[in-house]
Amino acid sequence: MLVFITGVGHPATSKNYAKVQELLDLTTKSILAQTNQDFMFVVMCIEKPTASNYDTNKVHYYLIDFALFSLIVK
Repeated sequence: MLVFITGVGHPATSKNYAKVQELLDLTTKSILAQTNQDFMFVVMCIEKPTASNYDTNKVHYYLIDFALFSLIVK
């Protein structure tokens, strides 16, 4: 099994979060188009992106508790 892992920042720390979501969507579509289906795509995020909701068991969102985030965004 192959595992693809990516991280997505919080909307408050992004200059253009719509672009971040667009790029995540393109990446997800590309990964889901793999010919060998023995893979998993893991998205690490502080807040689950709204634009990338795929009804598949291949995409897994893991919400992380980043304690320093509260110091950055006020």
